[in-house]
Amino acid sequence: PLIEYLLHYMNNKGVNVEGKDILITNGFTEGFDIVLSALAKPGDHILCENPTHNTAIKIMRLHGQKIVGIDIEEDGINLAKLEKSLSNKTISMGFLIPSYHNPTGIVMSPEKRVEVLKIFARHRVPIIEDGFNEELKYSGSHLSPLAALCGRGNSVIYIGSLSKVLFPGLRIGWILGDKELISKLESVKRSRDIHTSFLDQAVLYEYLAT
Repeated sequence: PLIEYLLHYMNNKGVNVEGKDILITNGFTEGFDIVLSALAKPGDHILCENPTHNTAIKIMRLHGQKIVGIDIEEDGINLAKLEKSLSNKTISMGFLIPSYHNPTGIVMSPEKRVEVLKIFARHRVPIIEDGFNEELKYSGSHLSPLAALCGRGNSVIYIGSLSKVLFPGLRIGWILGDKELISKLESVKRSRDIHTSFLDQAVLYEYLAT
């Protein structure tokens, strides 16, 4: 039921969930770790904003990946430097926090989100989108996540969590991606901790549903 709820929740954000599935994880940290374990190799270049999420940096370094940092401006990542890095280096994937960026709090503008997707698409580089801070927006119009702007393709892997706005101690997050990808990620998770606590999932679902 929690997976069905979250698919509907993401659909309400404008994400096309046709052909997509969700893997429940122990928060963002495990979700990001699983994605890197399955899709990246030691020595791969991962492109991200500079600065970026400290925990994400630790996980990338733990996996032996090389971090390529791109400076950010008041409305998000610098597009010229992004294009230059993708043109000059072999980048395996990008890691971006478009909404309430950690640690700066910057929100990428709608126009820049569209351009970022176009640049990554031209270079055929997938994006891991960290959406854990999206719910910090208390007023004003909703800003669509990158996952909602990329159409039906699977070029954006979305990692979400409600820990920051509901229960910091309840370590539940999710990965949204193509069904085939989620099936692969499930195998990785199963080899580690089998599954995220069903009791915690049930408690969160009942809270959200009511």
